[in-house]
Amino acid sequence: MVKLTEDRKRKARTQAKRFSIDDWANVWRNIEQSSFLRGGNERGWRADFNFILSESNFVKILEGKYDSAQGAAGTSARRKSDREIGMGLARDRRTALDRAIDEGLTNLDVIEGIVR
Repeated sequence: MVKLTEDRKRKARTQAKRFSIDDWANVWRNIEQSSFLRGGNERGWRADFNFILSESNFVKILEGKYDSAQGAAGTSARRKSDREIGMGLARDRRTALDRAIDEGLTNLDVIEGIVR
């Protein structure tokens, strides 16, 4: 992603309201563990920010539809662990994510670091 356009900001805000911070954390973890979403496929295609911002794609990633055989193990444990995060921390992360979107951050690593 080169630029966080107004359309991308709008979509990110919509998804930030629609899904919990724990959901975002799980999506990033699932992407991390999915060789397919990271380019390990016959075309070398990688999930980009626009792909992630699509509600249907976000849900598929969240549900583990793209999990690698190795990455699928432990998904339930990760989700349970993430649900145990305190609400104060989740609120702080939500504020940081909103601020990042408002400031037009385009570095996915920075945004990913916020939701972890």
